[in-house]
Amino acid sequence: MDKTMKIVITVLVVVLLVLIGAAFIADSKDNYIIKINDVGYAKEGFEDYYRIRYFEEEEANKEANDEEKKDLDPEQIKEDAFTEYTNALLVNQIAAQKGYKPSASITTTIEAKYDAEDFNSDRLTELGITREKYIETEKTIEMANDFYNNLDEYYTISDDTFNEYIEQAKDDMKSYDFRMMQFAFEKDEETGETNKDEVIEKAKGILERVKNGEDFETLAKENATTRLTISGSELKQYNGELESVDKPYLSGYLGNEDLYNALLKLNVGEYTDVISNDSNASFIRLEAVNDGVKDETKEAIRKELGKYEGQLEIYNSTPSVITNKRLLKEVTL
Repeated sequence: MDKTMKIVITVLVVVLLVLIGAAFIADSKDNYIIKINDVGYAKEGFEDYYRIRYFEEEEANKEANDEEKKDLDPEQIKEDAFTEYTNALLVNQIAAQKGYKPSASITTTIEAKYDAEDFNSDRLTELGITREKYIETEKTIEMANDFYNNLDEYYTISDDTFNEYIEQAKDDMKSYDFRMMQFAFEKDEETGETNKDEVIEKAKGILERVKNGEDFETLAKENATTRLTISGSELKQYNGELESVDKPYLSGYLGNEDLYNALLKLNVGEYTDVISNDSNASFIRLEAVNDGVKDETKEAIRKELGKYEGQLEIYNSTPSVITNKRLLKEVTL
């Protein structure tokens, strides 16, 4: 299963477990395996999805090492698959109400996956899944995934709500100007050990030199590691140059929570200590703290708030969910 689909499952699972638990009843006269808001879905659709999910578990087991391999439990896989499938159907209903139109690239991507040389389509055929069934079933899941990941295109917030949020979050509406040196650890291929201790001591020595007045950028170019970072939509290189980052993005930008927290405590002109993680050691000098953030940051925040509005609507939806227990028991590999 695609990792991003787990986002959909995580968001909806609490709602649906309650709903399914309350409405898990048999209707032997109905040929639909599940009804959501009086829309029925045939047994065959879920059966195809269950078999695809079982296939994916088999393939993952083949790639796993001995410690990761597990005994596959068909009934547990079916139970998990049913929750996932129900989630996707509900999201797709909401998507249709919001005018969602799936991109042609969804189908193209699924087709390319199936047609890849290393894809075990023979095993899917043994399970009764043709190329056409695979594509149509995966589209059901990927459409839900695509809609959920782009909720900001279908949900917006008012200017008043946005301005109120900005006012409440004004302490975070700042940008930080700073210079940074990072020193990457190297790993010995034979022993598996890194030169972490040596690099940290080197970084501490360089920190003392800049504190004593040597030029930050010059020392960085001579001693530190050039970093590749994403600034807006651009990929940039930094090694001692002045950097400016809006606070809402600062933690992710630095990639080190300890370094982020240390930076927030600085006064202008001060330095963090040398702070390390598993791959490098770093220190920062704070140059300035500016009120306000870039327009593109505000726009990104507005989009995130729109997504949140969409998530709330999904959380607060009260769909009628009825499951045909008789047909569900009949679903097999």
